[in-house]
Amino acid sequence: MKDSKKAYLIFSGTTLIVIMGLVFGGQLFYYHERLATLSDTVHYNTALILRNLAISNDIQQGKVIDYQQGSVIRENDAFIVKLDTGFEIKLDTAHY
Repeated sequence: MKDSKKAYLIFSGTTLIVIMGLVFGGQLFYYHERLATLSDTVHYNTALILRNLAISNDIQQGKVIDYQQGSVIRENDAFIVKLDTGFEIKLDTAHY
C-alpha cells in the first residue's frame, strides 16, 4: 500500500513539473517572438523616419545623407536605409 502511494506521488509530482516546464517554455517562446517582432517594427519605423527626413532635405540621385541612427542613399525612385544596428531596407517614394 505504501509503495503505491509513493509511486503515485512521484508520478504526479513529475507530471506537474513537466507541465509547468512546458508552460514556461511556451511563454518564453511567445515573448521572444513578440520581442523580435516589435524590434523589427521599431527598425522599420526608424527607417521610414530617416527616409522622410532625406526627402524633406531634397536628397539627389546617388547621394548619401548620414544621420545619427544611420544613412540614406537615393537610387532612382528608391531609398536604401542602412541603420547603425545593421538593419537595411529598401523603400520607394510611395510609402509615407
